[in-house]
Amino acid sequence: MSRTGNCGHQMARPDRQHPSACNPPKPKSAKRRLLASKIRVYELARELGLTNKETVDLCNDLGIGVKSHSSSVVEAQADRVRRKAEREGLIREPAPEPEEDDKAEAPPEKVMSSKKAAPSKAAPAKKAAPATKAPAST
Repeated sequence: MSRTGNCGHQMARPDRQHPSACNPPKPKSAKRRLLASKIRVYELARELGLTNKETVDLCNDLGIGVKSHSSSVVEAQADRVRRKAEREGLIREPAPEPEEDDKAEAPPEKVMSSKKAAPSKAAPAKKAAPATKAPAST
């Protein structure tokens, strides 16, 4: 005797669950949609044309607890950092990213061989053995 689930899938054994393909996706929770978006410190640094260190220092001056350039800050904190950088005149033009055409035209780099260089054929000269003194005759 087979039973049918909500999706119409026939279940041979009622004690088993539906295959994952039959389970509809769960709706995202309202809490997830209300969370503020976050931005990484290094992305903010790139946007402002600052170094990662300068941006981390700005965050720490404002009391935003970041440990490294990989830390995330919420958008409101990022706005505070942007305003402070603008007030202090730190904002620079972001460095232009190299285009792919430049990479294609660049000459290929030399590939270093994993083999060691052969020793030179000219062997270093051997040092002369120290001269021994002849015993004094009496």
